[in-house]
Amino acid sequence: MAMVSDGIVVRGEHLSDKDVGDFLVVKDHWSGDGSSASTIGTELSGLSGSVRAEVVRAIAAEAVNAGLISAEATTARAAESANATAISAEATRASAAEAANEVHIDKMATLSGMAKDSEHLGSFSGTTITDNKDIKTAMQEIETALESEVATRLADDNALGVAMAANTAAIAAEATTARAAEVANANAITAEAATARAAEGALGDRLDDALSGADAEGFSLLRFEDQGTGLDMHLKLFNGELVLAAV
Repeated sequence: MAMVSDGIVVRGEHLSDKDVGDFLVVKDHWSGDGSSASTIGTELSGLSGSVRAEVVRAIAAEAVNAGLISAEATTARAAESANATAISAEATRASAAEAANEVHIDKMATLSGMAKDSEHLGSFSGTTITDNKDIKTAMQEIETALESEVATRLADDNALGVAMAANTAAIAAEATTARAAEVANANAITAEAATARAAEGALGDRLDDALSGADAEGFSLLRFEDQGTGLDMHLKLFNGELVLAAV
C-alpha cells in the first residue's frame, strides 16, 4: 500500500475517499482478540472487494505481528528473568569475592606488621632501614647494607689470608734457620765431645804413664792458663801426690 496526494492505491486500484475512511474504521475496530469480530464482519461487508481483501490481509498480518510481539515479549521476559538471576548470582559471587579479598588484605596488613591501609612501614630502631619507607625501598636498603657488609668482610678475609700467608712463610723460614742452627749446634757439640773425649783419653794415657813409672816424678800432667791471673799453671806429680803449681 502506498500513500498518494489524492488517496490510497491498493494493488493498483485507486481508492476513493469513502473507501479509505471505511478501511481505517474497520482496522481501528479490530482488537486482535476476536472481541469485535461481528462488528468487523458487518463493516467488511460494506467494503468493495479489493478494499475488503486488503483489510483482511492487514488484520491477518497484524494478528501475526501481535503473536510475534507476544512471543518476543515472552522471550524478552524470560531473558530478563535469566539476566536478573545471573546478575543476582554474580552479585553474590562478587560479594563473596569482596569478603575474601578483605580477609586477604587483613592478612597482608598483619604480615606487614602495620595497620590496615598503611602507606609505609613506620619507624625502625636501627640505622639500616630509614623510617617511613615502603616495602621495596626498605628491602633495597637491606640489600645494599648486606652487600656492603659482605664486601667489607671479604676484603678483611683476603687481607687476613695475605697476612697469614706471610706469617706462614716467615715461620717456615725461621724454622729452616732454627733447624740449620740446631744441626750446626749438634755438629759443634759432636765435635766438642770428640775433642773432649780425645783430650780425656790423652790425659788418661799421661796419667797412666806418670803413675806407672818413677821417672814421672815432677812431670807436668796438665798445663793451662789461669784466666784470672794469666799465670801458666801446671799439674805435676811430686812424691806420689798431684800438685798444682804456677810456672
